[in-house]
Amino acid sequence: ACVETMSNSRSSGASEPLLNPSTDVSLYHEEYFPPFLPALLILPFLLPFFWRYRVTVSRDQVVFGYSSSWTRQSLERSTILSAEPIQHINGLLHWGGWGIRMQLGTWATGYIARNGPGVRIKTKDKSYVFNCKDPQHVCAILFPSLKND
Repeated sequence: ACVETMSNSRSSGASEPLLNPSTDVSLYHEEYFPPFLPALLILPFLLPFFWRYRVTVSRDQVVFGYSSSWTRQSLERSTILSAEPIQHINGLLHWGGWGIRMQLGTWATGYIARNGPGVRIKTKDKSYVFNCKDPQHVCAILFPSLKND
């Protein structure tokens, strides 16, 4: 598992715009329509907020979540204390559904787009879980000094 603690002098990042392509190069990127998108047809006003799901890791930040700045999270990499790959996230069983969820007990915020692998990131103040297709690779980018299991 890619888990490491880093010293942290900054507070955790708030939601920000996506990466600025002229100044920040993407080291990892995935983007797709979330499988629950058809269910949103009964609430069409939510479509612009959940239209696309994306994960992007750059030299300076990690961005994960959905289409709108209100439905995605941007973290400065320097605020990340640990990152851990998760083999399987079951949205319904572990999080009570899909979308942006809060897990009782741990108070982690989940950006759950589908069932499958993901990453758990901890900052000084919060814990986040998000889906991604290659969690070992994301952890290796965040903490290159660690070897994947």
